[in-house]
Amino acid sequence: MMPSHQILRHATLHERELEGAIEVHSQQYRREVQTQSTLDSGIISTMKATTRSNKNWLWVLIALAAVSALAVGIFEYATHRGQTTTTAQSGIEGTVTYGPLCPLEPCSTKPTFDFDIVVLRQSGDEAGRTPVKPDGSYKLALSPGSYQIKTSRSFTSEMGGTPRTAQVAEGKFTRLDLSFDTGIR
Repeated sequence: MMPSHQILRHATLHERELEGAIEVHSQQYRREVQTQSTLDSGIISTMKATTRSNKNWLWVLIALAAVSALAVGIFEYATHRGQTTTTAQSGIEGTVTYGPLCPLEPCSTKPTFDFDIVVLRQSGDEAGRTPVKPDGSYKLALSPGSYQIKTSRSFTSEMGGTPRTAQVAEGKFTRLDLSFDTGIR
């Protein structure tokens, strides 16, 4: 067994070694924290500078997105003009003819289709409308059901004076060709 004064001296030496080791580790830790803090400050400064310079670009991108969305909306409205669409592929389609266009035949005047096909529900509410294409054709997606069909243009004897009725079945387009008398004689 060691004498107590040697044990005390030995304990004091170990204590100093431990204190030294703790001091070394503390300094290393402080340096690492300081380095990390410097790196973080640099990254944060760079992010702030980038954010400041990119704020203008962000507003430009937001403005471009808004203009694009508006253009798409206008295009869709102009293309479909209130057309009702459904997930099922059903509706009405057909060709429109009208005449005579001149009092004497043959006539060099070509028909203009500057009107819409208007579709009404049985309640009288509008279910949809679609423009007649320059070749006289039209197509409108509708849910299955019974509809009244008329035009946005008045003819003297429009389909016998009354709207036509069309029955739309699930999954198919009902063909409805329309012919109008202009009243020109």
